[in-house]
Amino acid sequence: MNTTYELLLTGKEAGFHSAAPGDIPGPDPDLQKMKAAHLSRKQLRFLLEFYPFPAFITEARDQTILTVNANAARGFPGNHIAGKKLHGILCYRQKDGNLPEMAYFEKSWLVMEYHDFQWGETACQIVLLKPFPGLPGPAEAQSARDMAALVLHRLRSPLTGMQGYIDLLAVSPESDVIRKRVAKLASGMDQLNAMLDELESLHTQEWDYKPTNIRVASVILDVIKEMNVDADNRIQFRKEKENRVIRGNREKLEKLLKILVQNALEHPSGKNFPVVITAESPLRINITNFGDPVPEYIRTRMFYPFVTDKAQHMGLGLTLAMQIARQLGITIIPVRNSAEEGITFSLLLPPN
Repeated sequence: MNTTYELLLTGKEAGFHSAAPGDIPGPDPDLQKMKAAHLSRKQLRFLLEFYPFPAFITEARDQTILTVNANAARGFPGNHIAGKKLHGILCYRQKDGNLPEMAYFEKSWLVMEYHDFQWGETACQIVLLKPFPGLPGPAEAQSARDMAALVLHRLRSPLTGMQGYIDLLAVSPESDVIRKRVAKLASGMDQLNAMLDELESLHTQEWDYKPTNIRVASVILDVIKEMNVDADNRIQFRKEKENRVIRGNREKLEKLLKILVQNALEHPSGKNFPVVITAESPLRINITNFGDPVPEYIRTRMFYPFVTDKAQHMGLGLTLAMQIARQLGITIIPVRNSAEEGITFSLLLPPN
């Protein structure tokens, strides 16, 4: 998205005056220019503080960084990045099929958006790094975890008490009718406990781990074996020659892949099309299911908690997958939602 603005910032402030003949000499002209430039950059930086995501102002001709906002500076603690080239401090993904141009920043792939403007005689750009549309940000993810903790705290104790009474009734039922009713209560209690277990998995995810080298293709093959399905008919894995290695936690990567593959298996097309996992590049894994497209009311919020069309689930699977992916520096992006071409999620892996 490119938009052109006219922005004229002179850097002039009250207090900078030329000395008249016969007066006491004014400030050094070179010093005046330096102060004016400094004031102008402060004015530019003030413009960027309105953006809630990382923002850079660069020269348009070579993307030399002039200034950044606090959200961008946070990614480079201790480094003075003004004067450096943007492509020298960010890792890029060029526009590719359904994906826009993106940059890796603070363990996440973000969409790059450009706005052109004129600063005096200099052609400049504001470069924004924005989350992919429809993905919850870190603050929203933390809010979901806090909500899960609150619900668990409120419900665990009364449900434990109810379970105790059901167990007592089950020991000595007085009739077949009571026995059947106790069985119904026990079944309902099992469903409630399963839902709370889903909430607990979201709340108790550990962020800290000791990173090791992980061969991505090896993990995918192990996950397929553990899924306990007829791999030849239900899942196909197509990979490039390069076996990508990333730094992370193997157990977390396995859990992430299991959630996404299981989600794909639960939405078959009815035409015996397999789920296809494709490692199409060193930075990207695709998981494609040829089922019915995701309804629009779910598609726009499917990574948020409690969004589901399944009566027996809490709608936390993709929320949990997003949380695990963030811990590993992976970004999950829905790139296709088509009855003909399939429903595809891309995992964008961290660059080396």
